[in-house]
Amino acid sequence: ENNFAEGSGLNGVKSNFIGALKFNVFDKFKINAGVITNDKFKITRNELQLNYDTNDNFNIYSRYFKKNKDELLGFTDDRSELNVGLNYKLNRNIITNIDFVYDMDRASATKSKLNSRYEHDCLALDVFVARDFYSAGSTNSGISIGLKFELTGFNAVDKLNKSKKCNG
Repeated sequence: ENNFAEGSGLNGVKSNFIGALKFNVFDKFKINAGVITNDKFKITRNELQLNYDTNDNFNIYSRYFKKNKDELLGFTDDRSELNVGLNYKLNRNIITNIDFVYDMDRASATKSKLNSRYEHDCLALDVFVARDFYSAGSTNSGISIGLKFELTGFNAVDKLNKSKKCNG
């Protein structure tokens, strides 16, 4: 009898094993690696993240992951993906992000996105252009242009102090 939830990776008889490693150099260069194996120690998922942050206004990051088919975890297909991005803080209020996702199994681009965010004490505004290169099921490839407004200070405890400045 299995007392664990389906998709948890745990089973009354067999389970997956999880490992992680983090490496940080002066809060500027960071490496994170993680691995999941099945009950026979065959790697079913691995992930590697690299991040370089100047702590001022520039951050470049990449992430690679590979998931093998694993019925115990609910992965029905093999998948591997490379994500590369760049964050640039133009000034105190404006941050721009460029993100690119590449499907390693299909050897093709999956999506790209350019986002610019203006954040003030009371309000955040995101303007973005995204391109989806891959369509599957109900998801179509194409270009999306978006605008998003967010009232800050209402959704997190650490932002509540900002909302007090909005009174006028």
